[in-house]
Amino acid sequence: AEDKLYKINEKLSNTQKTAQIRCWEIETRDASNSWLQQVQPILAMTPEKDDEPSISGAIVHPLDWPQLEGLLTQSVSQGRNFDSEYRVTLEDGGERWIYCKAMCHLDNNGVVSKLSGFTQDITELKLTEFGLKEGETHFSEISELLPGAVYIAQLPDFKTVFISSGIQNMLGYTAFDMFGGDFEQLLIE
Repeated sequence: AEDKLYKINEKLSNTQKTAQIRCWEIETRDASNSWLQQVQPILAMTPEKDDEPSISGAIVHPLDWPQLEGLLTQSVSQGRNFDSEYRVTLEDGGERWIYCKAMCHLDNNGVVSKLSGFTQDITELKLTEFGLKEGETHFSEISELLPGAVYIAQLPDFKTVFISSGIQNMLGYTAFDMFGGDFEQLLIE
């Protein structure tokens, strides 16, 4: 049985490393930061650090802390689960994007006694998301400068997913009129 438990824990540990995810628990009545040990690999923190910072001090990006602090406060006071994306500041000055999902555990009196959840490094996902948004912005800006119209339709039904404002000069329809519509139908009219 001990060998089986060891293998299960090893699989869990490998899965967490691969997914860049860590599970954690915080006792709400305990002011210590013992939860930090569980997420240190994601935060790129040195385990030997004697003066563990609080979640707000030196970890969560200052611009993201107010929203996360509000979620934590609301979660504990109202017994509500939450999830959030936020940035953390690393010891070397770098940043990572974190996704956190937390669940409240109530004691016999209905008071939140513990939060548990997981924290995942989503930096690569966020960088890809930002890159896509930047690409979409460039595409949109370029398409608006063209003398004709740029049209993108979703197949197989040809529903409009993008159309530049040049369509108004060509067909008399605004881009808003065309969005989500059937381009073929408009050409027939």
